[in-house]
Amino acid sequence: MDVYIEPIEPSPELYIIGGGHVGFHLARLAHEVGFRVQRRRRPRKVRQPRALPHGSGIVVDDIPSWISRTNLPSHAYTVIVTRGHTNDLEALRALAPRDLRTSA
Repeated sequence: MDVYIEPIEPSPELYIIGGGHVGFHLARLAHEVGFRVQRRRRPRKVRQPRALPHGSGIVVDDIPSWISRTNLPSHAYTVIVTRGHTNDLEALRALAPRDLRTSA
């Protein structure tokens, strides 16, 4: 008799840096395929409430500050989709020294 054992791994985590329409749809799709999703966005004066996929969370905070205080797990995926190149660069600079999962 052959026995195969597959370890049960927790759902992968995805941190989406950016709260716009791209981040919203990415969060929905990632949740549908089994990711635990967390979204981070920069504070704005006007926020449009959007329904979040079940099991996901959103934090409104200054992105570089949040990254510097948060313990991102090394097994997590991170995607930067902010509203502008300057914000993307700030997030990338804050994430660069971190030991995070990468994929090609």
